[in-house]
Parts: sequence; C-alpha cells; structure tokens
Amino acid sequence: MQIYTLFRVILYLVYGTCLRIVIVFYVISGLFLIRKYNTVLAVIDSN
Repeated sequence: MQIYTLFRVILYLVYGTCLRIVIVFYVISGLFLIRKYNTVLAVIDSN
C-alpha cells in the first residue's frame, strides 16, 4: 500500500511538471506569434 501511494505521488509530480512545461511552451510560442503578427501588421501599415 505504501509503495502504491509513493508511485502515485511520483506520477502526480511528473504529470504536474510536464503540464507546466507544456503551458510555458504554449505561452512562449503564443507571445512569439503575436509579436510576429504585430511586425507583419506594422509593415503593412507603413506601405
């Protein structure tokens, strides 16, 4: 029973870490896309 609880805690920690990495990746790529899009809009406006 103790081993099962330990396994569940490890699994939860691993899952939490992976989820955090995915969220950070999405936020960074999202910000990058917004900046890229704004640059494209600025170029269109200047022309």
